Amino acid sequence: MQISFSFDKKRLLIAAALIAATIVGSALVPGTPMRFALAACLLFAAAACLRLSVRGWYAVLTMALFTGGAALMTVLLCQMVNDLRGAPHSAYLIFLGCACFMLAAVVLHLVLLCVSRVSIRPAVVLVTPVLLILAVANRFTYEYRGTAMTPVDLLGAQTAFNILDSYRIAIDKNIWYAIVFFALELFAAASIHVERFPKISARRIVTLLAAVVLGVFVHSSLGQITPAYWGNGGVLWYGFVVNFSRELRDSFVTRPEGYGAARIRTLEQRYEASEAEPLPDKLPHVIVVMNESLADFRVFGEMTTDEPVTPFMDSLQENTVRGFALSSVYGGKTPNSEFEFLTGNSMAFLSPSMIAFTMIQRPTYTLERYLESLGYDSYATHPEEGTNWKRSSVYPLLGFSDFSFHEQYLQADTINGWVTDEAVYDNIIQEFKTANTDAPRFLYAVTAQNHGAYGLEDEGLNPIGIAGYESVSMSAYLARVRESDRAFEKLVSFFDTVDEPVVILMYGDHHPNEEPDMIEYLHGGPLESLDEQQLMYEIPFLIWANYDIEEQRPPVTSINFLSNYLLEAAGLPLPPYHRFLHSLQQTIPALNTFGYYSLTEGCFLPLAEARGAEQQALAEYESLQYNALHDKRGRSEFFFPAE
Repeated sequence: MQISFSFDKKRLLIAAALIAATIVGSALVPGTPMRFALAACLLFAAAACLRLSVRGWYAVLTMALFTGGAALMTVLLCQMVNDLRGAPHSAYLIFLGCACFMLAAVVLHLVLLCVSRVSIRPAVVLVTPVLLILAVANRFTYEYRGTAMTPVDLLGAQTAFNILDSYRIAIDKNIWYAIVFFALELFAAASIHVERFPKISARRIVTLLAAVVLGVFVHSSLGQITPAYWGNGGVLWYGFVVNFSRELRDSFVTRPEGYGAARIRTLEQRYEASEAEPLPDKLPHVIVVMNESLADFRVFGEMTTDEPVTPFMDSLQENTVRGFALSSVYGGKTPNSEFEFLTGNSMAFLSPSMIAFTMIQRPTYTLERYLESLGYDSYATHPEEGTNWKRSSVYPLLGFSDFSFHEQYLQADTINGWVTDEAVYDNIIQEFKTANTDAPRFLYAVTAQNHGAYGLEDEGLNPIGIAGYESVSMSAYLARVRESDRAFEKLVSFFDTVDEPVVILMYGDHHPNEEPDMIEYLHGGPLESLDEQQLMYEIPFLIWANYDIEEQRPPVTSINFLSNYLLEAAGLPLPPYHRFLHSLQQTIPALNTFGYYSLTEGCFLPLAEARGAEQQALAEYESLQYNALHDKRGRSEFFFPAE
């Protein structure tokens, strides 16, 4: 091994350009101390002169040290990028993060060795920016929706690009640090000159052994970490690299314990014996609205505003079923709420990092398919791009053959760029009026008006003040919800005059990512217990009919059970899977990603703590869901007729 200093003209010119860019960039990025710029410039200058010549096994050792150093730097920079002070709370987690980095680099290096004789530097150089870019993406994802980014979010990248116009993204000093240090890593890597490596076969063996050792260590260590999905907690506690690796490990659905054809057949026999109720003489039209970010902050405590936020919805009492249902998402991932409602399945048995629509690869049993089997004609609409969450390709697999997206709303009114609820409801009314069919209609809509961000740019809206708490964004959000209430009154008023029976369900998909401080203000303190934390996932729902139905106020439920309330209000018989859900709800009245409501204990519990009849009910539910979504050959046509 030889260390030398040389003054190569080309390297000096590159270093000069990097030093100039560092000085200019540091001056432009707010908050960047000039001492950082000076230190970075000195390091660039040193790297320009340094030349490290290595050969044989010294080259292997040098590359190992280079990989370890790059891993440590990347782990710490990823944490810095997320604006979190310091490193994860233990040296072990830092070491585990480095191991995750090195595993990715070693595996990539092993692939590259199959086609060339390169050193590990290219693998390290590729892994580092990928992780830093993901860390930056996590930073903005958390600021946007209040939860950390997950591996499955990458499949919804198109959706993220479609909504970027509503958010302001800027490079701050922490992101600038990451950019400069990565440039320094690249420049330093070029200072290492490998004169001769061991034979390619030996290098492959060493790399393979390193991959196996690192893989076993990382897999076993990640399995001992309890996932943290509240807010950005996982990134704070474990570090971004470890948290992201843990969620990547959890993104694969595993076969439930005890699952098999015998269990599914036993459940079929149980519900084959029950007789379905007869159809009503006149099938009612069914309208479902999933309202973007519709939430009622009164679930956290008493909230006094300078004018009512939802006076019309609050006034509906007669022929109304209303309450709160648990969602499995907060601040984003709307399609997971769609998935729970339309299929009757639950995110409780899937990783919170998952986007449920990404699993839909074949025709799937849904409420739409059941209504279609009864003779209903369906139509779905959403005023945003059909590429968002792949709805244009997923909706046909869910049974919808007629649907519209953004192109239907090019002339529609907007609020801060989002198509108004009123425009969506006008589309529903027009679709109902012009239907060239005598069949009952199933009209399904997902709105966009209440999507973030919220602020004074909401033209024409008067903000709603909150007694004792000042917030521009919350006042703007409440003003949008007031517009939702007015639009919903218009929808109900129209169908109240229709001679044919009509039933309407409206529910929110999740809370907006807004004001944790206000939540604590309303609640009188932080949300600590699981019961309190579940308040962040309670969204309002309301079923109204223009004919007599039994008024109900369910004390607790969840989105996956809402279709049963709707079918009951419509007077329609429950198909086999919904009869199972009805039976399940007698034991498990509500559940979501974070737990279930235990009638035995009178509180929410994590699913892992279920015992006795509750554990059995959850196991049957998980088995049926796995059968519906993942059993390619043994799907039960009795429960899930998908064609």
